[in-house]
Amino acid sequence: GLRAAKKDLVLILNSDVSLNEDYFKHKLNYFDDPTVFGVMGALYDEQTGQLLKTDLKPEMNFWGIVSSKPLRGYDYSYSVPMIFISGANTLVRNSMLKELDYFCELFSPYYGEDIDLGLRAARRGWKIFYEP
Repeated sequence: GLRAAKKDLVLILNSDVSLNEDYFKHKLNYFDDPTVFGVMGALYDEQTGQLLKTDLKPEMNFWGIVSSKPLRGYDYSYSVPMIFISGANTLVRNSMLKELDYFCELFSPYYGEDIDLGLRAARRGWKIFYEP
């Protein structure tokens, strides 16, 4: 699907994630900066409204760099620069995605491919943001 996308921006979205009606309203302005690769949002439980997972900083484990669990005490109502994206919900610039040659298929079927993609973008100096 990503390879077939024709628009300037592409939404990477897990099939079990739904968006708030104003999801794009808070993310589109980031792309006024031509160096922005992607903007990811927070994930909330649909029933309780509680934050499920928002990866704000990388962690190292036995396998390498992984995304972290939510940070204790962090106020998730503010935007913050990132060095990777979440495959659950991230709006990305299509031209940059193509330049990176999309997700690395070595991660098939899943897990880690989104972190890898974001790290490859960050290495090029492209910007990534978390926007609640």
